[in-house]
Amino acid sequence: MESNGLTYGLRKYSWTLLPVILVAMVAGLSGGSSDFNFALWSIDYSQGFVRRGLAGEVVGGLFEVPLSKETMEAIFLFCFLLFVFASLLFFISFGSFPPFTLFVILSSGFYFQQYAYDLGKLDVIILMMVMIGLKIINPDRMKTTLVLIFFITTVALLIHEVSALLLVPIFLAGIWVQPLERVIRFKLVSAYFLYSILMFTVVYIAGSSTVEASVRYQSSSTLMPFLTADNDVFNIAGRSFYDNFSWAMGRLMEEKTGSRVLLNLVACFPFLIILGSMIRELMKLKVSVVEVVVLVSGSVLFLYFLGVDFYRWNALLMSLLFILLAYVGGVVKITYSVPLWLVWIALVFSLWSGPLGISVALPSRFFLFSGLEGII
Repeated sequence: MESNGLTYGLRKYSWTLLPVILVAMVAGLSGGSSDFNFALWSIDYSQGFVRRGLAGEVVGGLFEVPLSKETMEAIFLFCFLLFVFASLLFFISFGSFPPFTLFVILSSGFYFQQYAYDLGKLDVIILMMVMIGLKIINPDRMKTTLVLIFFITTVALLIHEVSALLLVPIFLAGIWVQPLERVIRFKLVSAYFLYSILMFTVVYIAGSSTVEASVRYQSSSTLMPFLTADNDVFNIAGRSFYDNFSWAMGRLMEEKTGSRVLLNLVACFPFLIILGSMIRELMKLKVSVVEVVVLVSGSVLFLYFLGVDFYRWNALLMSLLFILLAYVGGVVKITYSVPLWLVWIALVFSLWSGPLGISVALPSRFFLFSGLEGII
């Protein structure tokens, strides 16, 4: 498929935009935030350099302190709407998905619904940076591209060290699928990979603060007085890899948690088949897609050993794979031929499951948006 970029995409997806935006707005307005999410944005550098401190530093610098819960909720909603706008621009500009398929993907329980369900998580910031970085990659100006994605990667790691598993692999994949000589591709991938390892090591080691949780809370409460001292965010900076691993594995082995994770995956099942059909199309064109899919999905799988938000890991895995395939489809200039019946089945599954939050396992989950259950 030959396209003229965004202008062509706007014509192609013109009828899709309104229902997608409507889904995103209803999802955003019916979404919610947790005390944990508020506290995530309260960590800053006032007690020294610490992991995940950049978001709080920026918010504290841009807005009048102290911040109210209402102000933070408005910031969360604004970030979500920015994510909606960035997603539409990204997918439309590449034009890899048929219009109805794009509508179903963006309206699914792992995309707009999910990130509205859990407003305030830093996931939308990282995903936006992923899409910006992929748009920046230019095979004709790879030196400039490297400098720019070095910068994006540094900022992303300062926001959240998990970017090493979410953003870095997909940037490596984005470089690898470029139409470049194999030796040049290898050099570019190696340079970016080594830089990413270096930056992650610096951020993780230097940001492993020894400041007591009580002191961290006192500092954060000057920014957000409504926070409570028992919030687990204040313990994160001092938690080791082994602590996280033991915590995650203990929860995953619980029958209740395991069944919910499986239900999440069931909700994604038709979308996994859609992904498979897209991968087969690329393989027929001799595109090196299997390697990059394994790289991106394999990296996300590490999250299951590092934290207990398993529904988030499912959503991030699905989101990143569709972002990756949209990008690769744009590079090789194709529109995927997804069977229409399969897309309809995926839509039905989205109507059943709603966002991939914990409540997907409950019998009451019968509505597209969690906020509509009390209305209908």
